[in-house]
Amino acid sequence: MRFVLALLIVACCVQPADAGHRALVARSGIHPRNVGSHEGVGVSTTGYIAARNSACYWGRRTPLSVQYSKRGNLYYAVVRYK
Repeated sequence: MRFVLALLIVACCVQPADAGHRALVARSGIHPRNVGSHEGVGVSTTGYIAARNSACYWGRRTPLSVQYSKRGNLYYAVVRYK
């Protein structure tokens, strides 16, 4: 399970135009707000905050919006940055 989560986190750390990133956002069930210029997706099995903290660019860019979702036993966070 950790390996799968690591792959998901690596897949989300790319530009939003990438097909793998779009698939991960679609799997989360979140329709991100169209703000900012960068987007990060975090995934966790422990909770929303852990998902947000694992999102790409978290702590390195200024977040403009954070959206959360839970699908099955996975928590997702989609963060849009300045």
